[in-house]
Amino acid sequence: MLIRFPALPQISKTTQDLADKIIEDASIKLHEYYTKELRVRDYAARQAKLYKIGIMVEGIIQNKTEMLKAWSLFNFGKNAFSFPKFEIDYFIYKS
Repeated sequence: MLIRFPALPQISKTTQDLADKIIEDASIKLHEYYTKELRVRDYAARQAKLYKIGIMVEGIIQNKTEMLKAWSLFNFGKNAFSFPKFEIDYFIYKS
């Protein structure tokens, strides 16, 4: 799900197409599971909650990215933000 969010612009077209296929296959299987196994017809609310979680994660990623950009630009010091070292190292690696 996160592969399709704009916070990940470095994903190639081939990877996006593969992600679309995986999501489509998972959606079909999920629909069959809810309707045939669980016999639940109205499962849209559950999917909406999952989508909201995905949107929140995207927002967190964007906020952290912007803060780390400011950190690297203005040199706030190594203890300015309470991010784990791996997040800062990953940001430095991607920059």
